[in-house]
Amino acid sequence: MTVQTRPETSGLRGAYILTGVADGTLLPFIPLLLFDRGLTAPLIGAVLATSSLASLVAGLALAYLADRRWRPERMVVVASAASASAAALLALATGAVGLAVAIVALSLARSPLMLIDPIALRRLRVARRTHYARIRLRMSAGFAASTVVAGATYQMLGVRLVPFLYAPLSALFGLWAWNALQPAAPEQTLEPEHTPKVPGRLSRIPPAMFVFL
Repeated sequence: MTVQTRPETSGLRGAYILTGVADGTLLPFIPLLLFDRGLTAPLIGAVLATSSLASLVAGLALAYLADRRWRPERMVVVASAASASAAALLALATGAVGLAVAIVALSLARSPLMLIDPIALRRLRVARRTHYARIRLRMSAGFAASTVVAGATYQMLGVRLVPFLYAPLSALFGLWAWNALQPAAPEQTLEPEHTPKVPGRLSRIPPAMFVFL
């Protein structure tokens, strides 16, 4: 049986890969960047805790707005542009206070990017449950590969390159999302009238998951 590509799911794979690649150049190296800029361990911990809390609160508020007011696809595009701008701010920041403000601003700018998961789940609600696992696996693979390559680059050229790598990758993701993640039409998100179910059986775990683990 031939499987046709669903228009509402087009672009998800590339979006997840680009998200993983961009995050792989930034998230594992923020503590090293702060240490390289002269922050002590307690200050680094305080900055990371503050940025995580700010991202959590902003993410909850934005998820509420995505449900009731704004298109989550467009919020993701705006977040990618804001993240690239915040990364540029991080490159220019000096001093402990300036770095802390830049990191918190970057976390706030990135918080709408978590909406890509609800977007994917909404568009895959009529597909097999393993489709989301396969798409999410691409993000993890992109993150792992990007972290290795970025780590080697920072080892040779310095960890100060973090914002200069992340900013263009975030902008690239935004361009991809703008073209590929078009807002779904209302009829595309409706539940099907009848979904066949096979009692007593669970969906198989994709073999690629075991290879990745």
